[in-house]
Formats: sequence, structure tokens, C-alpha cells
Amino acid sequence: MPNFGVGVAMLTGDRVLLTKREDFEVWCLPGGSVEDGESLAQTARREAREETGLEIRIERLVGVYSNPKWSNGGSHEIVFAATPVGGALSPDPHEVIEAGWFGLNNLPEPILPWMVWAEAPPGGRSSPHLLRPG
Repeated sequence: MPNFGVGVAMLTGDRVLLTKREDFEVWCLPGGSVEDGESLAQTARREAREETGLEIRIERLVGVYSNPKWSNGGSHEIVFAATPVGGALSPDPHEVIEAGWFGLNNLPEPILPWMVWAEAPPGGRSSPHLLRPG
């Protein structure tokens, strides 16, 4: 059965909030799987609050990213841009071991590449796409 998840790109100026996952210690956007009876927007708000302690306002859809050959029927990620509107940065230690704001040209390693980098155009280099207005 395919997995549907949501990623939340919280942006402040030229910085993005990333979390370091507890399960396999890699940096990524806050987010997670859609639960039964939950909308994509509800998932984004819940995951942002659970993983970062922040309340968000969803600003726009960044994109939908699919990896249909990922285990168990594929993985599909819906990424939203959001603005923090409340709460305090306090990661849940059961899901996140660290969280921080990073400049788009100074991202931490290791990072999940499909969450942050756009596919390179023919003959070109990959580039961050999180803040690019659509």
C-alpha cells in the first residue's frame, strides 16, 4: 500500500527549519504520514506541532513528489510552505533529536536529498527549491 506523507517547509527570510530524525539520524523537513480521517493540511499542522512545538499557517503548496518504486507500493510526499505563528521551538525527543534554522546555502549533512533538492535540469546543477515562489 502506498504511503502518503506531508513535509512542512517553515521559512524565515533565507532560512529553513530542519529536524534531525530520531530513527535514523538524518536532517529533513518536519513532517510525517497522513493518519486515517486526516486532511493533508491537518497532517501538516499536527506534524509541525509534534516535531517542532510550533504552530503554523500554511502559505502554499510547494509540490507533490512521488517515488512509486519505494518499498511497499511507493511513497508520495506533499510539501507545503508554512510560517510559524505560535509556540516555541521544542522538538519531541521521541521523534526528533535536534532542530535548527539553516540558510539555504548552508544545509546540514546528512540530509534527505529528495526533501530539499530539485532535480537538475539537463546539463545543469541541482538547486534548493524550498523558497522559490511557484
